[in-house]
Amino acid sequence: MPGEFPYLYPHSSSEAQRSGETQMHMDSFYENVKCARAIEQAVRDHFDEANEALTDGCAQAVLEQFGFKRVNFVLANSLQELQKSSCKHLVSDETVGVLHPPNQGRIPGPRDVWPGALRQRR
Repeated sequence: MPGEFPYLYPHSSSEAQRSGETQMHMDSFYENVKCARAIEQAVRDHFDEANEALTDGCAQAVLEQFGFKRVNFVLANSLQELQKSSCKHLVSDETVGVLHPPNQGRIPGPRDVWPGALRQRR
């Protein structure tokens, strides 16, 4: 049914083991990976090289398939990992300030997150 999405497990794998929720964590993790791949494909499909920006509608299919909560979670975690890597120069402080993983601040609305936040970096 539209609007109903698989459970997003918000804790670490070690917490899942301690709580006896390893299967819930793994199911959520696999869904997160599928979501990340869908985001990557959407960006490839909707990147306008002439304007160095994402075209309108880029996020729509991914949001409909995975829901805002999971898309936000995956993007926030991806940006955090980029900040820790040698690619941190690709992530602006403004963009990172927009996305927050669950339990770490306000949960922004879809207009706060995508595609506007991704358009900020070239």
